[in-house]
Amino acid sequence: MLRTWLCAALVFPGLPAGGASPPSLRGFYPSADLVSENLTRLGACYSQVEDGKPPRAALEDNRGHAIELPVAPVDGLSGCYAAQMTRGNLRAGGRYSLVFTLEWTHAAGEPVLSRQRKDFRAGSPDRKPPDPKRWRIAVPDPGTDDTLTVDFDEPLDYLLLQRSLTLLGPAGPVAGHPGITKEETRWVFEPESPWLAGAYRLVIAPTLTDLAGNRVMSTPGASAVSLRFQVR
Repeated sequence: MLRTWLCAALVFPGLPAGGASPPSLRGFYPSADLVSENLTRLGACYSQVEDGKPPRAALEDNRGHAIELPVAPVDGLSGCYAAQMTRGNLRAGGRYSLVFTLEWTHAAGEPVLSRQRKDFRAGSPDRKPPDPKRWRIAVPDPGTDDTLTVDFDEPLDYLLLQRSLTLLGPAGPVAGHPGITKEETRWVFEPESPWLAGAYRLVIAPTLTDLAGNRVMSTPGASAVSLRFQVR
């Protein structure tokens, strides 16, 4: 997996001294600098945004050509937006930039533009769905509050990952703090209480996809996919 890099620049024309802080970028997703040419969407999450003012998104190639992309807020994720890609937007071997432009209102009532830019390149198309049978789970010891880690077989959609994994234990749902690392190839979970010995189940929503929109492999007709493991 190539190293993540992010090229972000903020431009605040006419910002009066002592004004309110602008929205800050939490991250671009996918975070890797290499994506498949059939990438379905690019996301950006901000620390704060003004209601009713979604950002604008433009995709630029290395020849200076630019196209506007439709942008929509992500349900259930405050401050997160997704720019939708269509077939032919990217070509394998090409280099691109995604530019998000967000308008916010300064405390003095003046409009201010915040622009963030991510540079990346496109690789070959991805047609293979994620396979949970190939995921690796590092199981913590009972009685500890060590982190559980799950390594995927490929990068997954960050925005979907926020609500696609549920951990069940001997006493029911496990309370804790999930996170996503390693360019969306690892899920980490810090429990609020020490791990109990017994059987656990990681429930995966069948709507979870990789970056190209390939849905996670599941049994036909199943409402969810489960990975079972033991803490012992």
